[in-house]
Amino acid sequence: MVSKKERRILSKTGMIDLEDGKQFLVFNRGRGVPTYVYTANLKGSDIRFLAKDSSHYEWRDPEHVLIWAYDGYRLYKDDGSGKNNVIWKSCNGHQTHLPGKEWIVTDTYPQGKNREQVVYLFHAPTGKKVELGRFHSPRSMETSSLLMENTGGMDRLNLV
Repeated sequence: MVSKKERRILSKTGMIDLEDGKQFLVFNRGRGVPTYVYTANLKGSDIRFLAKDSSHYEWRDPEHVLIWAYDGYRLYKDDGSGKNNVIWKSCNGHQTHLPGKEWIVTDTYPQGKNREQVVYLFHAPTGKKVELGRFHSPRSMETSSLLMENTGGMDRLNLV
């Protein structure tokens, strides 16, 4: 089991441990090079490749990770093969599973001249997409530090 102190250290280094405290996921990012995603056990061994050219992720369960990669949300089995199933072709956002793991909620980056961010529900078994709302993202939010994430110089407010 991982202590609270160890969890804080892992989260500050970009390593996110699972609820069972047995493994972590890390994004290997750099400017001008592809992003690689790996998992490993807490001792740093049993390193497994998950994905390349990826963005946001969420553990669905201890054996599967939902990652936005290339052109949509893909479900990767944590076995080192890099094989995946496309769950939903969609623009990049910040996804999370709802209880029961059938529904995914996600947002988008600000889009268009009105800078709207859209929040969607997606039902993975049927492919049904439900738009929950559109929200204006004012340019003034780009300079705010409240709930912001900086990725390569682009700031934004994450809705999900």
